[in-house]
Amino acid sequence: MRSRSSQGQHHIWSRVEGDLPGQMPLRDRATPKLVTQTINILKREIPNFHMDGSSWTNNLSWVQGYENVLTPMTQLSAQFQISGFLKKPEI
Repeated sequence: MRSRSSQGQHHIWSRVEGDLPGQMPLRDRATPKLVTQTINILKREIPNFHMDGSSWTNNLSWVQGYENVLTPMTQLSAQFQISGFLKKPEI
């Protein structure tokens, strides 16, 4: 049985991936904007849709109670983006 989070991920990727012949590769379609739009649509269509559960259990959250971990990670990620480090694919 899949957890709610993995079901949520499945819903997102099945919508983003699609299966149209000649469609551009997933890496070119799965933009942050498209994924965000897809999540917003799913939240309207599926009242209990969420992405904050962990992948192996339904009763724990990866979000609530982890702000002291997630906030520094988000800040570090933003610093990488600003520095241009992630724009150098040869690294």
